[in-house]
Amino acid sequence: MTLPLLPESPRYLLFVKGDAQASEQAMQRLWGGGMDHSGELSDMRAEAAALKGVLRRGVLDLFRDRSLRWQLLTVICLITCLQFCGINAVYLYSFAVFRESGVPPHQLRYASLGTGLCELTTGVLSALIIERTGKKVLLLRGYFGMATTLAVLTVTLYLQTILWWMSYCSMILVFLFIIFFASGPAGITAPLAGEVFNHSFKAAGFTISTCINWTCLFLIAMLFPLVVKHTDYLCFLFFLCFSLATGLFVHFNVPETRNLTALEIAEAYRKMHSKQRPHPEDNSHTPAPEDNSHTPAPEDNSHRPATEQDNNHIPVSEDNNTPASVDKHIHVAWIKTELVHLGKNQFVHATRL
Repeated sequence: MTLPLLPESPRYLLFVKGDAQASEQAMQRLWGGGMDHSGELSDMRAEAAALKGVLRRGVLDLFRDRSLRWQLLTVICLITCLQFCGINAVYLYSFAVFRESGVPPHQLRYASLGTGLCELTTGVLSALIIERTGKKVLLLRGYFGMATTLAVLTVTLYLQTILWWMSYCSMILVFLFIIFFASGPAGITAPLAGEVFNHSFKAAGFTISTCINWTCLFLIAMLFPLVVKHTDYLCFLFFLCFSLATGLFVHFNVPETRNLTALEIAEAYRKMHSKQRPHPEDNSHTPAPEDNSHTPAPEDNSHRPATEQDNNHIPVSEDNNTPASVDKHIHVAWIKTELVHLGKNQFVHATRL
């Protein structure tokens, strides 16, 4: 009922309709009037110019495009872990945890309502700080925090049959897990496909993410009861591995996308994954250093052909005491001899002659 009251997407108005004025008016309505949105509009115009003449691509085109490989892997990984991070298991066990903590059965629904309000409040607060903190920081904090919480929750569920006060610790950990989930993965993962792909691949990106999301929901609904039946609270260790692996993937393979356009995000991915480490030179064929122990003794320069630098000491023939004539071929042969015996530096000096 409220959808007709909302304006059209600014990107749709600029990219598809080509109406920059309507796009700016939509920005004013969505992001607040009286503010200067010329920077956002110029970024969208730059992206529109870069994609001018590019047709809308399909799902198969997205899978074939190697330049978008890491963006696609990011969407697949985060959407998959959104369902396999353990949030469904925590909500299922929350009733048992609250019951063990002494909550009366007729008030369990209020405790469940409290978990929902906790997730809603955390999501709203994270939306207010997401542009200042950074999306990658919130994702890392969320996944590593959830992994740690699941590990501790497994221990407290095991000990609450021995120590009565462990049930209260388990209840606190349930709320803590929901806070970590809502502060990062829950709010960042859903619109991720619209950020990391340019306009021509956005529809294909959302199609893939939606299909993966519903497929994972189906698998959770079919397999989770069986997992709980055979492993009980140890099922949290399975979800812990997913959260930890996704956190490591984000840390090493996903750049920060805060306040970046789709083109700038693509460039950040390219720089992050195109670092070519300098390979050491192959020294297997490097010639061994010359053994100077058998280097012939320096020639007697008294019988060396004359050079321009030796004008004051021009050799004289023994017959008529006149300057010795140096044959051209002999001179070339002498240069080659100097190259062999005197080394590279002497050769440079000889070539100046």
